Amino acid sequence: MAGALGLFLWELNRGARIETVHTIAVNAIVLAEMFYLVNNRHIIAPTPLISGLTGNRYVLLVIAACMLLQIAYTHLPAMQAIFDSTD
Repeated sequence: MAGALGLFLWELNRGARIETVHTIAVNAIVLAEMFYLVNNRHIIAPTPLISGLTGNRYVLLVIAACMLLQIAYTHLPAMQAIFDSTD
């Protein structure tokens, strides 16, 4: 969350439009959640990246679905109108 807030404030101070700043922050949060999904497969032991991706076949499907939804959120005009986002 600190990274998303940092990006939000940095882009806002650079003069970016508020829609652009919101889109950047949301994309940063979703990307961090995808890494969190892969990394936190075990509570006690760390999970190497390869076993995090191949240990459960649904992980790759969920990451692919999240990526497609984020692309739609960022680039489709209908989604931009609903969420007030921009590409």
